[in-house]
Amino acid sequence: MARVLVTLAGAGASDRAHVVRERHLAMLAGAGLVPVLLPGTLSEPAAAELAACCVCAYLPGTDYVPTRLEEGESESRRSAESLGLPWDPWKVRADLLALELAWARRLPLLGVCGGMQAMVIRAGGALGPAPAGAHDARVQAEPVQLVPGSLAARVLGAAPRANSLHRQAAVAVPDPLRVSARALDGTVEAVEAPAAEHPFWLGLQWHPELLGDGAPYRALAAAASVPA
Repeated sequence: MARVLVTLAGAGASDRAHVVRERHLAMLAGAGLVPVLLPGTLSEPAAAELAACCVCAYLPGTDYVPTRLEEGESESRRSAESLGLPWDPWKVRADLLALELAWARRLPLLGVCGGMQAMVIRAGGALGPAPAGAHDARVQAEPVQLVPGSLAARVLGAAPRANSLHRQAAVAVPDPLRVSARALDGTVEAVEAPAAEHPFWLGLQWHPELLGDGAPYRALAAAASVPA
């Protein structure tokens, strides 16, 4: 089976652990992908060795993501506390490592929730608080508006629905990324890179794995030429 690079979250204080929720692994397995796990404590050369044996990459959601790439540690801690979110620098480092490797190697990549947000800041964009009361605890899936002809539209079909659980949202999305879906209130729900820049580079603000929606995972596998 084909291998997918999957970033891990950090857990524990005195005895650090690295975790990924089973629901992410199940969706990847359903698409024919075997996870190769990337913790944020791994060195860059070791991470590159892992990426070399993978055909695509996947960034699960995380908790707090820095509002911009150059945000300092103390600022991140304060901002995470103000939003009521855990701050996990190891997941952020793993995501940024995976993004650099996948972009350089032209590996198809899918990011969800905090994974999408990492895609935005890696491109030089910015995050801000999600609209109060609209996106911080909404679990019922609601419609999103897709850009016609976009990668997101091809992957998600005509009427996708988003189950937004996030407390941060993209407020500036720079080149080479494009916004390809928004919530009805205008919140960015999907970003992608044009095909001329990268063959498959898609970020979703919501959690398709919680909806049992395998379409993004099958599309990731197909982009990596994984047999159905």
